[in-house]
Amino acid sequence: MPPDNAQALAQAILKLLENPPPAARVGAQGCSRALAALGMNRMLKRIDTFYCRALGPSHGAPAPRQTVQHA
Repeated sequence: MPPDNAQALAQAILKLLENPPPAARVGAQGCSRALAALGMNRMLKRIDTFYCRALGPSHGAPAPRQTVQHA
């Protein structure tokens, strides 16, 4: 759907409001995408990468890790 098509967006929203099971699936998919893009693991990985690159090898910094563990 084109981002500037308000009528299509309104129709899609009404269709979801009239059909709770598909609406629940869309909501769960959106939540998963948001957590992947903005969740704690993503944030920790970006911070780890930032500091490893900022310090650089001349300061003995490790290469950014593929996975970052948190408590």
